[in-house]
Amino acid sequence: MIDPQTMTVLICDDMITMCRSIHKMMKVIGFGKAFHYAHNGKEALSALRKKGIDLLLMDYNMPVMNGGETLAQIREDRLLRDLPVLMISANASTEYVAEVAETDIDGFIAKPLTVKVLEQKLTLVVDNANNPPPVTKHLKNARDCEEDDDLPGAIRDARLAVEAAPHSSKPLRELGYYYLKNGAPESAEKMLLKAAK
Repeated sequence: MIDPQTMTVLICDDMITMCRSIHKMMKVIGFGKAFHYAHNGKEALSALRKKGIDLLLMDYNMPVMNGGETLAQIREDRLLRDLPVLMISANASTEYVAEVAETDIDGFIAKPLTVKVLEQKLTLVVDNANNPPPVTKHLKNARDCEEDDDLPGAIRDARLAVEAAPHSSKPLRELGYYYLKNGAPESAEKMLLKAAK
């Protein structure tokens, strides 16, 4: 369980002024006890592997390694993959927001950032981390089953995830992947085509 008031937070932005601004806003709303800064994705990954971070707030557009690349590495790391991540970006175009919505981020905020919006998003992200919605629980269970070489179990939980969030493409994509891995290419294709729609 993450305690919003005592959590350890990593703020990752290539602009030190933005890191400090977010830090100050979090102090205003009473979230976080210990804060660390990183200025690109590579620094963020290094800090995450050393410091026991409870929450990552990360800009998307950064040098060396952007937010999307960093997030992909976080989600592939067994020790970090369930870390709550709140993405912050100046890009708020419809296409970009739709693309971000399909990634494994836990929340998204478009700049300019306000204290009120930050508090709302952080509250939601921490609440979801502490009490995951059914779709998240089922997808994590499916992932765990796959790692234990239990593909029928992974398929079962992925189906439950689809039922829990029928309009989301991620559960359909995951179910398609498990079908394919289990030797059912026709079922996999059907799920992936549904996801693409």
